[in-house]
Amino acid sequence: MALGAGKKTATVSLSDFDLKLSADQSTREILSELPAKHANEKAQLRQEYEEHFHIWPLYLKQGFSLLFYGVGSKRALLQQFVQEALPEGGVLEINGLFATLTVRQVLVQAAGLLKRAPASHFAGMDSEAVLQEIQGAGSTAPLYILLHNIEGPGLRSADAQRLVSELAACDNVHLVASMDHVNTPVLWDNSMAGRFNWLYFHMVTYAPYIKEVKYVPSLLVGRSETCTTQAAAVVLKTLVPKARSIFRIIAEQQEDSEEAGISFPRLYKMCREKFLVSNEMTLRSHLTEFKDHDLLASKRGQDGTDLLYIPLADDTLQQVLLDMESGEGQ
Repeated sequence: MALGAGKKTATVSLSDFDLKLSADQSTREILSELPAKHANEKAQLRQEYEEHFHIWPLYLKQGFSLLFYGVGSKRALLQQFVQEALPEGGVLEINGLFATLTVRQVLVQAAGLLKRAPASHFAGMDSEAVLQEIQGAGSTAPLYILLHNIEGPGLRSADAQRLVSELAACDNVHLVASMDHVNTPVLWDNSMAGRFNWLYFHMVTYAPYIKEVKYVPSLLVGRSETCTTQAAAVVLKTLVPKARSIFRIIAEQQEDSEEAGISFPRLYKMCREKFLVSNEMTLRSHLTEFKDHDLLASKRGQDGTDLLYIPLADDTLQQVLLDMESGEGQ
């Protein structure tokens, strides 16, 4: 099967057939262009689950944690539930599939929201110490934790699951989680299961795992994904703060937009609003610097508009942004 006739192709052997990929088109982009099917039936399923939104907060209030499982992505539906149905309180959303996620990061973020303290406040503390800070927070506004894929790679160890279960058992902490692996409950012994105090909900959405697979390393790595986290971090450290802020805007828009990119006019408007640039020439000079270091590329959008995007795998880009944030806080 030839994609992009006339262009340079790379062949990857997969058992008894060959899949040829255009050098400037990733596998995920190809899959994202496949037509959606059974839209009406999926919408009806979603509506049926939405009718339960008013009940689930009552279970949380009674001390239960909610665990959703079933075929299809549950991410968007659970985000809607958190935004629309939960009473007042803080919300911490965690992507369990993010490859470099650690249980300490989860605990630090939760402690920061409960105690209204910056992450630097917990510097030097190990996970156990941060958990004690949470347990000693006293009477505060409730914190709702939305944990997508509790069985994610960074949380699969027995110690990580123990700490998450102790977090879920804390006063004023309410956990809403999803799972997609059939053996996830094997991670919990009786003590952990008791602290989680799960109520299981079968949620079949048949929705594609678009956001989830963005954080799973591709088996078919293209040339645009060869830039490493270390190389990008070194380059970004040499840039002025405003340039790094522009890079962050492009990255955030790339993650949020359906086409995974941003047009120059829109980027210029956003940069002007944040007082990062005063004219187009200044912005173009920053973009040229990004391109010179292979941190920026362009592609044609569905409407024919040129879109700017960062040619890094999504998990790599997320790690780069985290490194930038930690570096700026030092």
